[in-house]
Amino acid sequence: MTEDLQNAIIAAARLFLQTEHFRDAARAAAERCGLDDWGEILGWFEAPPVPVTGEDDAERRALWASDCKHTLAEVLYQGRERALPVLREFAFAAAQPGQPAAFNAYCRLAAEGVQSEQFFTDLVRGFPALPPPPHPDRLFIVENLSGYENVPQRYLERHRWESPILPGTVWRLGGSTAEFRAEVGQLWRLPEFGQAREAFSRLQEQLGVEDG
Repeated sequence: MTEDLQNAIIAAARLFLQTEHFRDAARAAAERCGLDDWGEILGWFEAPPVPVTGEDDAERRALWASDCKHTLAEVLYQGRERALPVLREFAFAAAQPGQPAAFNAYCRLAAEGVQSEQFFTDLVRGFPALPPPPHPDRLFIVENLSGYENVPQRYLERHRWESPILPGTVWRLGGSTAEFRAEVGQLWRLPEFGQAREAFSRLQEQLGVEDG
Protein backbone atom coordinates (compact mmCIF):
# COMPACT_ATOMS: atom_id res chain seq x y z
CA MET A 1 0.00 0.00 0.00
CA THR A 2 1.43 3.34 -1.00
CA GLU A 3 1.91 6.19 1.43
CA ASP A 4 -0.49 8.25 -0.69
CA LEU A 5 -3.25 5.66 -0.21
CA GLN A 6 -2.57 5.37 3.52
CA ASN A 7 -2.84 9.14 3.88
CA ALA A 8 -6.08 9.16 1.88
CA ILE A 9 -7.63 6.54 4.18
CA ILE A 10 -6.52 8.42 7.29
CA ALA A 11 -7.93 11.65 5.85
CA ALA A 12 -11.28 9.92 5.28
CA ALA A 13 -11.30 8.54 8.83
CA ARG A 14 -10.90 12.06 10.19
CA LEU A 15 -14.15 12.95 8.41
CA PHE A 16 -16.12 9.96 9.66
CA LEU A 17 -18.83 11.95 11.43
CA GLN A 18 -19.34 14.26 8.44
CA THR A 19 -21.42 11.92 6.32
CA GLU A 20 -21.23 13.50 2.87
CA HIS A 21 -17.58 14.56 3.15
CA PHE A 22 -16.72 11.16 4.58
CA ARG A 23 -18.30 9.31 1.67
CA ASP A 24 -16.51 11.49 -0.86
CA ALA A 25 -13.19 11.02 0.91
CA ALA A 26 -13.67 7.24 1.08
CA ARG A 27 -14.49 7.21 -2.64
CA ALA A 28 -11.33 9.20 -3.36
CA ALA A 29 -9.29 6.69 -1.36
CA ALA A 30 -10.86 3.79 -3.25
CA GLU A 31 -9.90 5.41 -6.55
CA ARG A 32 -6.25 5.27 -5.44
CA CYS A 33 -6.41 1.51 -4.79
CA GLY A 34 -4.53 -0.84 -7.08
CA LEU A 35 -5.20 -4.54 -7.56
CA ASP A 36 -3.08 -5.60 -4.58
CA ASP A 37 -4.32 -2.93 -2.19
CA TRP A 38 -7.73 -4.42 -1.36
CA GLY A 39 -6.22 -7.32 0.57
CA GLU A 40 -3.91 -4.97 2.45
CA ILE A 41 -6.89 -2.83 3.43
CA LEU A 42 -8.47 -5.89 5.05
CA GLY A 43 -5.21 -6.42 6.93
CA TRP A 44 -5.57 -3.01 8.54
CA PHE A 45 -8.56 -4.26 10.54
CA GLU A 46 -6.13 -6.19 12.72
CA ALA A 47 -3.79 -3.24 13.20
CA PRO A 48 -5.36 0.17 12.47
CA PRO A 49 -2.94 3.11 12.15
CA VAL A 50 -2.01 4.96 15.32
CA PRO A 51 -4.20 7.93 16.32
CA VAL A 52 -3.38 10.99 14.27
CA THR A 53 -3.22 13.12 17.42
CA GLY A 54 -0.42 11.00 18.85
CA GLU A 55 -2.05 11.21 22.28
CA ASP A 56 -1.63 8.06 24.36
CA ASP A 57 -5.19 7.94 25.67
CA ALA A 58 -7.03 4.60 25.73
CA GLU A 59 -10.45 6.10 24.99
CA ARG A 60 -9.14 8.17 22.09
CA ARG A 61 -7.30 5.16 20.67
CA ALA A 62 -10.44 3.03 20.83
CA LEU A 63 -12.55 5.71 19.17
CA TRP A 64 -9.96 6.23 16.44
CA ALA A 65 -9.70 2.48 15.80
CA SER A 66 -13.50 2.31 15.42
CA ASP A 67 -13.53 5.24 12.99
CA CYS A 68 -10.75 3.60 10.97
CA LYS A 69 -12.63 0.30 10.70
CA HIS A 70 -15.77 2.05 9.50
CA THR A 71 -13.63 3.93 6.99
CA LEU A 72 -11.91 0.82 5.69
CA ALA A 73 -15.31 -0.81 5.17
CA GLU A 74 -16.56 2.20 3.26
CA VAL A 75 -13.44 2.24 1.07
CA LEU A 76 -14.05 -1.43 0.22
CA TYR A 77 -17.64 -0.63 -0.70
CA GLN A 78 -16.62 2.37 -2.79
CA GLY A 79 -14.22 0.09 -4.66
CA ARG A 80 -17.30 -1.61 -6.10
CA GLU A 81 -16.54 -4.10 -8.91
CA ARG A 82 -12.78 -3.61 -8.57
CA ALA A 83 -12.91 -4.86 -4.98
CA LEU A 84 -15.23 -7.81 -5.62
CA PRO A 85 -12.57 -10.54 -5.96
CA VAL A 86 -11.23 -9.77 -2.48
CA LEU A 87 -14.70 -9.27 -1.03
CA ARG A 88 -15.79 -12.68 -2.28
CA GLU A 89 -12.64 -14.28 -0.89
CA PHE A 90 -13.05 -12.89 2.63
CA ALA A 91 -16.81 -12.43 3.04
CA PHE A 92 -17.22 -15.86 4.66
CA ALA A 93 -13.70 -16.31 6.05
CA ALA A 94 -14.58 -16.91 9.71
CA ALA A 95 -12.28 -15.37 12.32
CA GLN A 96 -10.54 -13.11 9.80
CA PRO A 97 -10.42 -9.55 11.22
CA GLY A 98 -11.69 -8.01 7.97
CA GLN A 99 -14.45 -10.57 7.35
CA PRO A 100 -17.34 -8.42 8.64
CA ALA A 101 -16.31 -5.50 6.42
CA ALA A 102 -15.87 -7.74 3.40
CA PHE A 103 -19.31 -9.25 3.85
CA ASN A 104 -20.91 -5.88 4.52
CA ALA A 105 -19.47 -4.32 1.37
CA TYR A 106 -20.35 -7.39 -0.73
CA CYS A 107 -23.91 -7.33 0.67
CA ARG A 108 -24.39 -3.62 0.00
CA LEU A 109 -23.20 -3.95 -3.58
CA ALA A 110 -25.42 -6.97 -4.19
CA ALA A 111 -28.39 -5.10 -2.75
CA GLU A 112 -27.85 -2.45 -5.41
CA GLY A 113 -27.78 -5.04 -8.17
CA VAL A 114 -24.03 -5.58 -8.49
CA GLN A 115 -23.54 -9.33 -9.07
CA SER A 116 -26.55 -10.15 -6.89
CA GLU A 117 -26.93 -13.70 -8.21
CA GLN A 118 -23.28 -14.46 -7.45
CA PHE A 119 -23.72 -13.01 -3.96
CA PHE A 120 -26.63 -15.32 -3.15
CA THR A 121 -24.79 -18.30 -4.62
CA ASP A 122 -21.80 -17.52 -2.40
CA LEU A 123 -24.07 -16.89 0.58
CA VAL A 124 -25.91 -20.20 0.33
CA ARG A 125 -22.61 -22.03 -0.15
CA GLY A 126 -20.56 -20.16 2.47
CA PHE A 127 -23.05 -19.55 5.27
CA PRO A 128 -23.49 -23.17 6.45
CA ALA A 129 -19.72 -23.51 6.86
CA LEU A 130 -19.60 -20.77 9.49
CA PRO A 131 -19.62 -21.75 13.17
CA PRO A 132 -23.18 -22.25 14.49
CA PRO A 133 -24.97 -19.55 16.51
CA PRO A 134 -24.39 -17.78 18.74
CA HIS A 135 -21.01 -17.41 17.02
CA PRO A 136 -20.69 -13.70 16.09
CA ASP A 137 -19.62 -14.32 12.47
CA ARG A 138 -22.88 -16.11 11.71
CA LEU A 139 -25.08 -13.71 13.66
CA PHE A 140 -23.31 -10.78 12.02
CA ILE A 141 -24.36 -11.96 8.57
CA VAL A 142 -27.94 -12.39 9.75
CA GLU A 143 -27.79 -8.85 11.15
CA ASN A 144 -26.68 -7.50 7.80
CA LEU A 145 -29.39 -9.28 5.86
CA SER A 146 -31.96 -8.38 8.50
CA GLY A 147 -31.46 -4.76 7.55
CA TYR A 148 -33.59 -5.58 4.50
CA GLU A 149 -36.29 -7.32 6.49
CA ASN A 150 -38.14 -6.36 9.66
CA VAL A 151 -35.54 -5.88 12.39
CA PRO A 152 -36.67 -2.85 14.42
CA GLN A 153 -34.94 0.33 13.37
CA ARG A 154 -34.36 1.13 17.03
CA TYR A 155 -32.22 -2.00 17.30
CA LEU A 156 -30.03 -0.91 14.41
CA GLU A 157 -29.68 2.61 15.77
CA ARG A 158 -28.96 1.40 19.28
CA HIS A 159 -26.32 -1.20 18.42
CA ARG A 160 -24.64 -0.07 15.20
CA TRP A 161 -21.64 1.34 17.08
CA GLU A 162 -20.96 -1.90 18.98
CA SER A 163 -19.31 -3.62 16.01
CA PRO A 164 -16.90 -2.41 13.31
CA ILE A 165 -19.74 -2.76 10.83
CA LEU A 166 -23.44 -3.25 11.53
CA PRO A 167 -26.46 -3.35 9.25
CA GLY A 168 -27.09 0.30 10.01
CA THR A 169 -24.61 1.11 7.26
CA VAL A 170 -26.64 -1.02 4.87
CA TRP A 171 -29.93 0.77 5.19
CA ARG A 172 -28.38 4.21 5.76
CA LEU A 173 -25.95 4.30 2.86
CA GLY A 174 -27.14 1.77 0.30
CA GLY A 175 -30.35 1.39 -1.66
CA SER A 176 -31.68 -2.09 -2.33
CA THR A 177 -33.65 -3.53 -5.24
CA ALA A 178 -37.04 -5.18 -4.77
CA GLU A 179 -35.56 -8.40 -6.18
CA PHE A 180 -32.84 -8.40 -3.54
CA ARG A 181 -35.30 -7.88 -0.69
CA ALA A 182 -37.51 -10.67 -2.03
CA GLU A 183 -34.53 -13.03 -2.22
CA VAL A 184 -33.57 -12.22 1.37
CA GLY A 185 -37.12 -13.06 2.40
CA GLN A 186 -36.80 -16.43 0.69
CA LEU A 187 -33.57 -17.19 2.53
CA TRP A 188 -35.26 -17.17 5.91
CA ARG A 189 -37.24 -20.21 4.76
CA LEU A 190 -34.07 -22.29 4.50
CA PRO A 191 -33.33 -24.32 7.65
CA GLU A 192 -29.77 -23.07 8.11
CA PHE A 193 -30.88 -19.43 7.98
CA GLY A 194 -33.92 -20.10 10.15
CA GLN A 195 -31.75 -21.37 12.98
CA ALA A 196 -29.53 -18.29 12.89
CA ARG A 197 -32.56 -16.02 12.55
CA GLU A 198 -34.08 -17.52 15.70
CA ALA A 199 -30.81 -16.99 17.56
CA PHE A 200 -30.79 -13.38 16.41
CA SER A 201 -34.38 -12.93 17.64
CA ARG A 202 -33.42 -14.33 21.03
CA LEU A 203 -30.50 -11.91 21.16
CA GLN A 204 -32.89 -9.01 20.53
CA GLU A 205 -35.15 -10.23 23.35
CA GLN A 206 -32.19 -10.45 25.72
CA LEU A 207 -31.28 -6.87 24.86
CA GLY A 208 -34.84 -5.76 25.56
CA VAL A 209 -35.61 -4.74 21.99
CA GLU A 210 -39.27 -4.70 21.02
CA ASP A 211 -40.59 -5.23 17.51
CA GLY A 212 -42.01 -2.30 15.59
